[in-house]
Amino acid sequence: MDRGGITLEDDVLIGPKVNLITISHPLDPSTRRATYCAPIVIKKGAWLGAAVSMMPGVTIGQNAVVAANAVATRDVPDNAVVAGVPARVVKHLHVDRSEAATPSISPTRSVAVEPMSRGDRSC
Repeated sequence: MDRGGITLEDDVLIGPKVNLITISHPLDPSTRRATYCAPIVIKKGAWLGAAVSMMPGVTIGQNAVVAANAVATRDVPDNAVVAGVPARVVKHLHVDRSEAATPSISPTRSVAVEPMSRGDRSC
């Protein structure tokens, strides 16, 4: 559900099976049947690995990386790598500001793909 709102800035990478969760329930048993919503923001150039779960109200900083299977329960700073459950900072990236402002894009080229034979199942 995206009742809280989801903002994806430019050049964001999102892996398979990512969960962007903007709705939750209070912990207090007397109000647990209620729900609350909070927005998710993923800033420019961020990368969410496969099977990441983002909880309501979390912002992923510019150029940050969330490792596969991590659960982001708190904001992730710019240029940080986070991993684990809950996600914790494991590394800071050193981004050259001149490169970040002008990303290089390689030209698209076509590649011929040969079909695999039934006996060849290797990757």
